[in-house]
Amino acid sequence: MKQTFFTGVLLLGIFFSAKAQNIASHQWEDRVLIVMTANPEDAEFEKQIQELNAHQQGLTERKLKVYLTTPEAYRLLNASETSWNPGGDLYKTYNKKGAVPEVVLIGLDGQIKHHKYSFTPALELFVIIDGMPMRQSEIQNRKKQNN
Repeated sequence: MKQTFFTGVLLLGIFFSAKAQNIASHQWEDRVLIVMTANPEDAEFEKQIQELNAHQQGLTERKLKVYLTTPEAYRLLNASETSWNPGGDLYKTYNKKGAVPEVVLIGLDGQIKHHKYSFTPALELFVIIDGMPMRQSEIQNRKKQNN
């Protein structure tokens, strides 16, 4: 009986560890955009989500993963799961002013590239990303492949 209980606890721990938000796992693979709010029903937060959803092709092209986060939960934008996962580590780590929405852009190198305390148009984010040296290299490599 004890062994079954401990096995169950261990499996739950592994499940929640796998689900935990780990920005470091994206380093050198994806850029990360963290959109934070204290209230997921806030109109500005919803507006930011709609803006990003309207530009999915641009997000994909720029290898941008979007995390939506509150003090208690997080989820990936347009992930197969639309439910919130428990955990507020991203919010606690990156939230500075409690603004709605608060947006943090993290580059492939894991460094913060942009931090804004209000709604951010997708095209503004794309201009910032497209000006990054690694993005410029990606664009040049794609041009070479197409020729």
